Amino acid sequence: MPSQEELKKAWESLDTLIYRVLDAEGNQVANAQVRQYGEVWLFYDEEDGYLVIDSEQVQNLVLA
Repeated sequence: MPSQEELKKAWESLDTLIYRVLDAEGNQVANAQVRQYGEVWLFYDEEDGYLVIDSEQVQNLVLA
């Protein structure tokens, strides 16, 4: 499993679009963002840091 530092470097090296992640009321909580990283996605927020998530998990998010 990649460290937070490795995931941060991967995030910064990408040129894919960054999508804001919104809650049910349309607010971006904890600066939540997601971007495509090959076959998976990288999720970032100020509470959990960087996470690798799959396409199915991204489909459950509200993106802007």
